[in-house]
Amino acid sequence: MNKDWELALLEAGIDIPKGKTEFNILCPWHDDGSPSLSMNTIKGVWICQAGCGEGKIVSFLARYLGISRFEADQLAFIPPDDYEDLNLFPEFNLAEKDEELLPLPIIEQTYDASRVPRMALDRGFTPKVLKDWGCGLDLATGALVIPVYDEFGRFVSENRRQPQGWKPKYHIPPDFQKRRVLFGFNRIDIETPIVCITEGVLDTIWLAQHGIPAVALFGVTLTEYHIALLKTLPSLKEIILCLDNDERGKTMAQKSFTLLQKRYILSILNLPEEYKDVQEVRIPEVLKEAINSRLYF
Repeated sequence: MNKDWELALLEAGIDIPKGKTEFNILCPWHDDGSPSLSMNTIKGVWICQAGCGEGKIVSFLARYLGISRFEADQLAFIPPDDYEDLNLFPEFNLAEKDEELLPLPIIEQTYDASRVPRMALDRGFTPKVLKDWGCGLDLATGALVIPVYDEFGRFVSENRRQPQGWKPKYHIPPDFQKRRVLFGFNRIDIETPIVCITEGVLDTIWLAQHGIPAVALFGVTLTEYHIALLKTLPSLKEIILCLDNDERGKTMAQKSFTLLQKRYILSILNLPEEYKDVQEVRIPEVLKEAINSRLYF
């Protein structure tokens, strides 16, 4: 995923030296008589020499503009000139493997993103995390709408959690290519050493609400394309399988283990038997213990 942090800073209205990748600017968080905030747009990092903070430029932009890290990250996103011809993964030429998977259509939002159904709040999700993930309300049905983005952060589909009593509980357009997307992957820090894999989108958002990086499979078995995406995370060492606590989840875990065992440290969430999935764990301490006591293959 190409990022241009110089462009992002200019979009945010930051006055930066033209043509330089390392420079100092005035810190916006203290009375700065001389530029004391250092930036490197190649490495994507910043630090205030006066102690106001440090980190990745995406965190600087989120703090400076008062927006989410996801929104800040999109400021630096460079869309590919020709997405259909782009070979993302030299080791895995998707066009040769499965032609119908390319390209993903880009769609328009069809729901009210300023509101969410009460059921989402009743399940423990905070308004902040729902807004951060772009969730909204289907005014016609009352469903919770979860937007789906591809690895470039482009809006490609909608996943609906239907109102209580509706069947099926989740609805996603039948032509959506589940095998082609890891839900939440566009939000993963490229330097993360660990990622959780869940079955459902709300499981992933629930883990994110607790500060745990996660992606979701949309209920399908892990595919080669999913693995190709994971390979783009250079610091990734361990994958925690947080699949549903039922026979289907166990089967998916075994298949995932077969595909991933040679590349990553693999573990499985130690979920107490009374919980079907991570979303049912409403007590943070219980969720933390399930992560910390995970079982290694």
